[in-house]
Amino acid sequence: MKYILQNRSIALLLIITFFSACYYDVESELYPTTTTNCDTATPTYSATIQPLIAASCAITGCHTSGAQSPDLSSYTNLKASIERVKVRAITEKSMPPSGPISSCSLESIDKWIASGALNN
Repeated sequence: MKYILQNRSIALLLIITFFSACYYDVESELYPTTTTNCDTATPTYSATIQPLIAASCAITGCHTSGAQSPDLSSYTNLKASIERVKVRAITEKSMPPSGPISSCSLESIDKWIASGALNN
């Protein structure tokens, strides 16, 4: 009986340890001082959005030509899918699958979309 209780205790301890270790951190939430340089006043496609999309979305095997839909590797394709991007990245925070991007980046995308998602 003692052996069975000991095995259950060990199994319970392993399960608790496993589930307590499953999480991801968002840098801007952990270290708010690192986002003080976050300038979202006038995000532009070329300076703000395109580099962000290229680094987080339009990467090999994801949202590029011939990979997952939608293809976000060009302004035209991004503009055509802008509502889907807004829902998945900003509202649901389900993209990218590695975890939400920084709050500064999300705010930049949101402001860029709200200002007409211009190719500037």
